[in-house]
Amino acid sequence: NLALDVNGFGVGGLSVQQLSDDFFANDMIVDAQGKIVLVGALDRSPNLALAMVRLNPDGSPDTTFGANNNGRSIFTIPSANADLRGVTLDQSQQIVAVGSANFGDPDSRFLLARFNQVSSGNL
Repeated sequence: NLALDVNGFGVGGLSVQQLSDDFFANDMIVDAQGKIVLVGALDRSPNLALAMVRLNPDGSPDTTFGANNNGRSIFTIPSANADLRGVTLDQSQQIVAVGSANFGDPDSRFLLARFNQVSSGNL
């Protein structure tokens, strides 16, 4: 039987994080420290932006991560709809994500990105 981890994760076993009304996650991984990385997209009308969230093992936002140390990082590619659809860690524990980008023409393009953690908590 499965049951929510009501004593050790989030509130009542759920961690609900709000980037905006139009954020969606496509994939997740757990790193060597047990931190949870979610990747997807955020609707930044008129385009989609790359979005990443990192949570602590208990489901709370990782305040050592993101531009504002809020556990979130948003990356806009000018004039493009872009999203992240898969994520992994390389041998150095850097985040590597795959997705797509479309610049307004009928064809989407393959997108591959590797992210570095810098000392200020930004990516």
